Amino acid sequence: MLTFDEASHTYAWDGQPVPNVTGILSEVVNWSHVPPNLLETARARGTRVHAACQYDDEPIGLNESTVDPSDMPFVQAWRRFKEVAKPEWEGIEERVYHPRLRYAGTRDRSGFLRALNEYAIVDLKTGEWAPQYGLQLSAYLEADSKDITIDKRACKRYCVLLRNDGTYKLHAPKASHAQDFAVFAGLAQIWHWKKANGC
Repeated sequence: MLTFDEASHTYAWDGQPVPNVTGILSEVVNWSHVPPNLLETARARGTRVHAACQYDDEPIGLNESTVDPSDMPFVQAWRRFKEVAKPEWEGIEERVYHPRLRYAGTRDRSGFLRALNEYAIVDLKTGEWAPQYGLQLSAYLEADSKDITIDKRACKRYCVLLRNDGTYKLHAPKASHAQDFAVFAGLAQIWHWKKANGC
């Protein structure tokens, strides 16, 4: 019953629009100090790199000739992470939904990291770490996928920060999952309150 419109990047549950995780996080994240053209450049790069890494992880494979040369270092960084962590992905770009808080999103990866002996959800980033990413990861962890069931108590949360020099950094949030999700749940309730009251 969860649908996603690629063109408008919007989600709906049973035909009714629902907010996405990043939209809810806009309640606390202020990018007004960043020039709009830089934000758009970073957003477009992130979208392209996500798509390339998805192809690289799926059976179809990545045709490198379709990748912008400026994006390849990020893809190489992702490959280096996989070489080290040895992931066994169960979920790639999963659409997820939280029925009580009524939000949706796309969980980048979930699966077992053999080198770390951990089950984890993993988010790919083409920039540096930001505090709201812990909230984002917790929101994805608590949401439901129609295909994959996750033991939330045993699951780790990671961002893989991909760099334009082909290196990466694996970053885990400092706060606990329970702490981060409590904050996100409050933001989701504020988002819905504002929507219901025309604020």
